[in-house]
Amino acid sequence: MHLQRQFNLVVIPLVIIPLLILGWLAYGYLLESERNKLTNKMTTDLNIIQQAINIKFSQAKANIELLASDDIVTRYAVIEDEFSRYKLFQTGLISRFKSYQTAFPLYQEIRFILPDGYEDSHWSEKAYTNLTDEEEDSSWFPLLKDLKQTTLNIILDNPDTGSKSLYSFNSLILRHTSSEDSSVPKRLRGYLATTIKLDWLEQDLKSLISLNNSSILLQSPNKEAIYSYGNLSFHDVTNTSTGKNIGINLIKTNEINIYELKLNTVFGYTLSYRIKESHAFIKANELAGKILIITIGSIIFSLITLILLLRFSVILPLNKLALASHDIGIGKLDSRVDLHSCDELADITDGFNSMVKSLSDNDEKIRYIAYHDSLTRLPNRRMFQYLLANSIAAADRNKDQLALFFLDIDNFKTINDSLGHDIGDELLIQFAQRVNQCLREEDTFVKPDSISETLLNDTNDLIARLGGDEFTIVLPHLSHASDAAIVSQRIIQAMAKDFTVGKHHFRITTSIGIALYPSNGDDIDELIRHADIAMYHAKDQGKNNFQFYAEDLNEAIADRVERENALRKAIEENQLSVYFQPQISLPSRNIYGLEALVRWHHPTKGMISPMMFIPLAEETGMILELGQWVMRESCRIAKEWFDLGLLDFRISVNVSSIQFERQDVPQLIVDSLNEFQLSAEYLTVELTESAIMSHQDENLLALDKIKRMGVKVSLDDFGTGYSSLSYLRSFPVDTLKIDRQFIIEAKTEPEVRAIISAIVQMAHALNLDVVGEGIEDIMQLQYLEKIGCDVIQGFYFSKPLPQEQALSFIKNNAQHALK
Repeated sequence: MHLQRQFNLVVIPLVIIPLLILGWLAYGYLLESERNKLTNKMTTDLNIIQQAINIKFSQAKANIELLASDDIVTRYAVIEDEFSRYKLFQTGLISRFKSYQTAFPLYQEIRFILPDGYEDSHWSEKAYTNLTDEEEDSSWFPLLKDLKQTTLNIILDNPDTGSKSLYSFNSLILRHTSSEDSSVPKRLRGYLATTIKLDWLEQDLKSLISLNNSSILLQSPNKEAIYSYGNLSFHDVTNTSTGKNIGINLIKTNEINIYELKLNTVFGYTLSYRIKESHAFIKANELAGKILIITIGSIIFSLITLILLLRFSVILPLNKLALASHDIGIGKLDSRVDLHSCDELADITDGFNSMVKSLSDNDEKIRYIAYHDSLTRLPNRRMFQYLLANSIAAADRNKDQLALFFLDIDNFKTINDSLGHDIGDELLIQFAQRVNQCLREEDTFVKPDSISETLLNDTNDLIARLGGDEFTIVLPHLSHASDAAIVSQRIIQAMAKDFTVGKHHFRITTSIGIALYPSNGDDIDELIRHADIAMYHAKDQGKNNFQFYAEDLNEAIADRVERENALRKAIEENQLSVYFQPQISLPSRNIYGLEALVRWHHPTKGMISPMMFIPLAEETGMILELGQWVMRESCRIAKEWFDLGLLDFRISVNVSSIQFERQDVPQLIVDSLNEFQLSAEYLTVELTESAIMSHQDENLLALDKIKRMGVKVSLDDFGTGYSSLSYLRSFPVDTLKIDRQFIIEAKTEPEVRAIISAIVQMAHALNLDVVGEGIEDIMQLQYLEKIGCDVIQGFYFSKPLPQEQALSFIKNNAQHALK
């Protein structure tokens, strides 16, 4: 209370002198002065507490909102698997909770609460005792369910400490961006909760009760008393003057008159401060006897002193705070207020400076996030374009040339879909680190965490992540194009060493496209486009290599566009047809089933190989429309054969991994069967390992739907993916197809023959039929028959047949035809 002491030491003695001289004529003025002083004291004291509450409560609200947006918190909240959440992410979450308590020591506990009220994760002070993890019966839990806003801040009794605390809650309404697209609505994942001790507030409120016949009250928004101190009751005023207005009011009763000051704080709480008016009379009477000994000169001196005191102790500091607040309002977050004093204004200034520092720190974090990739912490696309523009400008100034690399991981999607995004993310981090080590030693590489001017230095090799598995590198100051080739070869060689992620070991490759400035482009967009074209040319050349951009690559791009348009036209104009390749049962030599295969009869180019248009359809997304057409057409033809009484086997229809991931395949099957009135017992869907292994939980549900219809499921190209036979116990698979490459290698590789034999035996142990694909000669047939393979498919029996020839094949006696 240094400021009040300064006023008491100066103002009271100076007021006594005018009272002695003026006597009873000045008594009224003195009394009014004391009244004003009393109300000013009430206003000043209560304003200090109001500002302290507003600052600390607002800081608590801002902190919980910032914590709720933290990547660690949001990633933890959307993980539904308890094992992954607790074992892999809870340690990071608790560490983040602890860091927030270090920054804001008033926190007693920080918790993550599930929607059902269970306290999932908890951090608290060492001396803090948490009585229960089940919070569904807590007084505040019903408020969360009815919460119409994102946050709730409320003061309640804390059963863990026996005192009152400020509870802050933030609803975490999120979408799992790794497994849910934008069409899936966000949903409640839980609540982030903080508890703040209010010992400081109790002490501040009690410090005001230094006068007799005074009281202080803190009320909740619903008018319940939170804190109440003093000997003047808030329930003893019963006349018509209720003092409901905010501000200072004089409440008159038959017995006493009371000054009441009300101020609102954040979150709807109200401060009420009451002092009896008679306190002003007491002060006035005490000073009345001394009025005569005070001179007029003392009055003048006191006025001058008071003005100077107010100016230097109050007015000037408040002006500084006002100017600093204006600077913050216009975005100058480096504003600071320096006061060389030890009073309450200095405390307010310290709180103000702390708030400014917090805003400045958060602004820096936001800027960093906006320009860096959150996974690899490399510059992102926005920063990359800015850095590339700077590098091009520097090359123009120095008459240099630079190289732009586009590179990605070959077949990354297969790994990501098969083993999950967590494995894929860690692989991306290691890939970025290994590429970093390959940059030219004479240049200073930019550390991923750097956000300094080093990043803008045009002498650096710059690496950035554009998204997914796409990365870019800028090599400035190239003397020769061979320098870029050396770096590219170094990167490719670096990938030869295995990558280790947990228990998984990978050997990956990368394809690199290189465009040179200024020879391959005069601006950013052209240079990026040419580097991208060169990268795809590297993939067309077998991957795991680098290619420089050349003008003739534009012709390849034009050819790709022409093929896309031709394929789209083929789907629209029914240039496609379904062929059928027989699958023969080895024990009986009868037809086991027919596999439906799409073929393209181009009006001018003739028959186009599926290897030419199926990958193109998957890359462009046309595989969805193509797969839907093949499913419907296969069901239509099968229904025709059924009506002829010839259908006593199943038609197998292939479903690509992209179609299975993006399309509602169970619904497509239902619609196709219903459209042609075909029973599900005549249909089998063939899926690859990668299609089943990606998003296992969702795919298991989809496969269960398919199985419940009566449709069988066949696992195609087994052995080429990342799964194992143990996974077959978890998925409802009926048939397993051995990839034809195994059949080819079995002629010369004993190890491959042992693998095929083991696959057949284990598949039979799981009650699965085994189909051998690509059988072309009698030796392959005899080998598979010897090890117990159930079904054979290949050119040895029949190539894929158009509908009419397939019908003839069915009509002929199967055994006679095979002889």
